[in-house]
This record gives sequence, C-alpha cells and structure tokens, in this order.
Amino acid sequence: MKKIVFLATLALLSVSCSKSVEKTEYGTLNMSLTSSEPTIEVTKANSAASDDYSVQITNSATTPAFSNTYSYGVLKATPLTLIAAENYALSAESCTKEIALSANSNFGQPRYAGATTFNITANTKTDVPLTCTMANAKVSVAYNNASGEFTTAFSSYSTQIYEVNDADRKLDFASTATVEGPFAYFNIAESNPKIVVVVTATRSSDGAVKTFSSEHDLAAAKWIKLTFSISSTSGQGDFTINVDESIEEIDKPVNIDPYL
Repeated sequence: MKKIVFLATLALLSVSCSKSVEKTEYGTLNMSLTSSEPTIEVTKANSAASDDYSVQITNSATTPAFSNTYSYGVLKATPLTLIAAENYALSAESCTKEIALSANSNFGQPRYAGATTFNITANTKTDVPLTCTMANAKVSVAYNNASGEFTTAFSSYSTQIYEVNDADRKLDFASTATVEGPFAYFNIAESNPKIVVVVTATRSSDGAVKTFSSEHDLAAAKWIKLTFSISSTSGQGDFTINVDESIEEIDKPVNIDPYL
C-alpha cells in the first residue's frame, strides 16, 4: 500500500513540474498607425490613419501559430494581449488591392499600406508605430500644353490606358480629362509594372483618324501626369510626365504627327 502512495506522489510531482515548464507568458501590443499622404510639395505630412484600416498580425513560431485580422479602431481602443515571443509580423492597409482597382467606377482609389516586425516581452507593453505609404500609382491625362497645339491639330481625341499585366481593365479618358481628373489608380505588379497609353485622335485638316501608343513605368507613390502636345514645326509630339510630387520630371518623345 505504501508503494502505491509513493507512486501516486511521484505522478503528482511530475504533473506539477510539467505545468510549470509549459506556463505561457503574455505581453501587450500598443499600436499607433499613421498615413503618409503624398502631396505636390517636396515634404510629406503624416496624419492619423482612419479607424477602418485593416491590420493583420501573425507569428508562425508561437504555439499555436497566431494569425488574426483587426480594424485599427479596435486595436487603438484596446491594446492587444499576445503570447510573449519574437518575430511577430504586422501589416496594415487602407483597402485591399482589389478595391484599389474597382472603386470609383473601376478607376480605383489610393491604397496605403505598410509592414513591420516586433517582439512581445512578458509583462511588458510594446509600442509599435507603423507608417503606411501609398502603395499604388496615380495617373492623369491632359490634352493640351500651354500653347494648345494638340487641340488645334485634332478635332476629337480620347485616351485608353491599361496595365500590361491586366489588359481586361481598360480605362477611357474623354476629351474633357484634365490634370485635375479623372484619376486612375494602378497596383504595382511584381513583374514588368507598366501602363500602356493609347491615344486616338481625328486630324482637323482632313478627318484622318490617327492612333498613337506608348508604355510607361509604374512605381508606388508616383503620380504620372500625361500631357499631349504637338510641335508645329516638326510634327513631333511629347509625353510630359511629372513623377512623384514634382521631385522628378521625365520628358518622353512620342511620334504624334498630324501631318502624316
């Protein structure tokens, strides 16, 4: 009988030691999220992100593996308690890539996104700031420069723009388009991120319909301003593209000849 009691005591000690080893410790995540808004100025201003930003937190090394999505408004109001561990991955976005393309009658909208990693220490509040920046590109069309040669050379005109990896989404810019809008937004493809620009114009002198096309690179947080003009002496047309808040300007010659 004493042997049975002794064995039972060992079993209890074993269970007690096992529970002590497997004790889970927790810490607190306190997240602050800002959005870096592109402007036409050289400097960028950070502003508080809206509560509907989607925030995803993952850690494959924890047991069980952690993965969950929250709204920033929820996280801002209630700091999150997480298992103490290293290498949590945190990402945030203002909208999905799909919505960034389909919003506003398929012309899209700006998408802000960011990502970082952090560690959670037991019984400690960890402050994790994250700034989201514009993750897609913005495109606008204007049909005239200051001298107005393009609208003089052509009586009617329109432009169609699409991303080389997504030819099904073709956006039409009518003759009323200006640098002030409408704006089109494009996600940045991992491979060959470019747009195709196709201009169709009717020549004023004889009614001939001319089509001109060119390709242009896309990059995150860039505003590509397409301006069409005609040289009255050489028939040479120019795409003028102002990129990234007027920090960089690129002029690309395109053969738009009203006399051919």
